[in-house]
Amino acid sequence: MLLKRTLPILLIVLLAVAAMQYFGKKDKPYIKATQLSAVVSMGADAYALKGVIVVSNPSTFSAKLGELYVTIKLNDNTVGELQEPIPNHVKSNETFRYPFEIRFTDVDVPPTYKLTARGKLSSGGWFGKFDMPIFVDTTFQTN
Repeated sequence: MLLKRTLPILLIVLLAVAAMQYFGKKDKPYIKATQLSAVVSMGADAYALKGVIVVSNPSTFSAKLGELYVTIKLNDNTVGELQEPIPNHVKSNETFRYPFEIRFTDVDVPPTYKLTARGKLSSGGWFGKFDMPIFVDTTFQTN
């Protein structure tokens, strides 16, 4: 008796999940923007650089973010590396902003300088694991 009531409900749930898998958008998340701010002096020979990575998820399903790895260069000299896990999910059809900050010392910051960010943000979930590349080249001029 219990099986006769449970079986139709189970079949409906399985059909609904199969329909979502078949008809749902399966586009992979991507990095919509990587924004770097100007280098800010924090005192004697100490500087900070803040940035934001914006991830967009156009899929019908949520996406799990993995690890962020970025190398920051100032005028082609490495000033910092960022490697940290991001234990977040980007919900379906939403955008996620991840702020970060790198502090460094013993670097001369000229009036005009170029910042370069290279790295990747790993992701996983319904689509398996994949990496989203990060490529940013920005030139700043201080007053």
